[in-house]
Amino acid sequence: MAKREFLLQAHKYKPTKHDISGWFMSEKLDGMRCFWDSGITRGDTVSNVPWANTAKDKREFISTGLWTRKGKPIFAPSWWLDQLPTIPLDGELFVGRGERQTTMSYVRKHNPIDSEWREVTLNVFDAPWLHHAIFDGRYYDNNCDVTIIDVTNYLQSRGYNDWYLENEDFYSKQIRLQGIKNRNIKGQNIIIHEQLLLSVDPKVVSSLVNYKMDEVLNLGGEGLVFRNPNSLWQPQRSHDVLKLKPYLDSEATVIGYVSGKETDRGSKLRGLLGALIVEYQGKDFELSGFTDQERILVHEMDSDFGFDYAWDAPGERMPITIMSHEFPRGSIVTFKYRELSKAGIPIEASYYRKHLE
Repeated sequence: MAKREFLLQAHKYKPTKHDISGWFMSEKLDGMRCFWDSGITRGDTVSNVPWANTAKDKREFISTGLWTRKGKPIFAPSWWLDQLPTIPLDGELFVGRGERQTTMSYVRKHNPIDSEWREVTLNVFDAPWLHHAIFDGRYYDNNCDVTIIDVTNYLQSRGYNDWYLENEDFYSKQIRLQGIKNRNIKGQNIIIHEQLLLSVDPKVVSSLVNYKMDEVLNLGGEGLVFRNPNSLWQPQRSHDVLKLKPYLDSEATVIGYVSGKETDRGSKLRGLLGALIVEYQGKDFELSGFTDQERILVHEMDSDFGFDYAWDAPGERMPITIMSHEFPRGSIVTFKYRELSKAGIPIEASYYRKHLE
């Protein structure tokens, strides 16, 4: 399976660019995104499932019907899975605000622990039908080795026959999810995520977004998500879904450099600066996000040799003889980050600017 995510993804919200009047607003959760396939694959071997990502599997697994956004099985306990309705669901596994690391440690285990999973909720955002959404050939065939025919044949062999159902817009989906909540949810671990319909007045929207963001952050939350009520679900990043997350900033000391390298995603940084190694509150980590001019590395005795040395050692830490005129060792840089991990490492850190005296 090619490296791709087969769930609907959000773009960043920019107030000067995007008009979200009349859209839905919800809290952005910091857990593990997941997909429940209605249970259609539950009990089958993972290697039989066409959309399963088995590239790095060292042994055979049994599908639970619950998948990560990259097509890996999630091994939830049977009693937990029994609470789920027999329709596909798109949502987030969640333990609590500020508990992403705890969530990931719980749900990544191949042998689930009941006491841990009692703390895990599936917060449902959407209910996409299989044939219109994740396995829609318009998007799927161009990105994965498997074809939509493979998927269709598999689902039909497993008794999935809802091919006649039409794709619904997000507003209609919310009505249907409330009906599911009232009729089909059997336990306390399944939650229909709250969606607030915004006003069509931009001034009211701006005020409410600011108020809700402050409320979420004060509770230890991550941010907000906005969704176009008229949008249809599709397995790609969409401007019909926008996310808003605040970023903090701080300062760190440059202590070294990592050389760049070429990647299959189009990065052509070989021979240049790939990342700064910086120190912050006694912790070392890497920062990136530089212009081509800022990425030039030099050797203290021969400036041209800086490029040659980095070229021959892609992705490696550079010796003391290799330096940067833009970011000399000992200089201070400002970086942006979302929050600190429990180990004190900035999460989603990126270079912002040189230190302002």
